[in-house]
Amino acid sequence: MPIYELLERIKPRPGMYLGKKSITLLKAFISGYYFARQTNNVAILEEIPPFGKFHDWIARYYNWESSTAGWNNIILQELGDEAKALDVFF
Repeated sequence: MPIYELLERIKPRPGMYLGKKSITLLKAFISGYYFARQTNNVAILEEIPPFGKFHDWIARYYNWESSTAGWNNIILQELGDEAKALDVFF
């Protein structure tokens, strides 16, 4: 399943997939998704736009010069609340 399709499934019921509404838990879920695909030799389909570039886009959007904080931490820092940050992500 492509990442964007998976995110569309998570969006209406994040608690079912993540345990609670949390941008940090979403990031962990997505990392696990990519890890499982890679570990099991499941091809990662070309994504448009490429999800791997999302961090750079978020950093530019919030005017962070350079950051290795991770897209989830940038959004969380800007919003100050896990649930609000998840809402903004979606």
